[in-house]
Amino acid sequence: MGRSTTLKYAMIMTGVNGMTWDCKSYGKPTAENLEKYVMAYINSQKVGGSNEHLSRDSHIHIPRYAAIFLNTNGRTIVAEWHQPMFLVV
Repeated sequence: MGRSTTLKYAMIMTGVNGMTWDCKSYGKPTAENLEKYVMAYINSQKVGGSNEHLSRDSHIHIPRYAAIFLNTNGRTIVAEWHQPMFLVV
């Protein structure tokens, strides 16, 4: 049988269901890398993006808050991102 492991970091983003932070794909859990991830998510909702279907009938969803935290009982926050007052997409 296979072996299941729990990833070290998890991520929350307003309006999006539970996610995990994969260091191999996204790099170290820093505020800079989290901002890059959130901006990539926002841009993926544009026409031709992989998440275009999410914004087809209404508008592009811009999360208000995103955070990476240790995936343990304490859930210590490692990095945070807050939506700026003005954001040009």
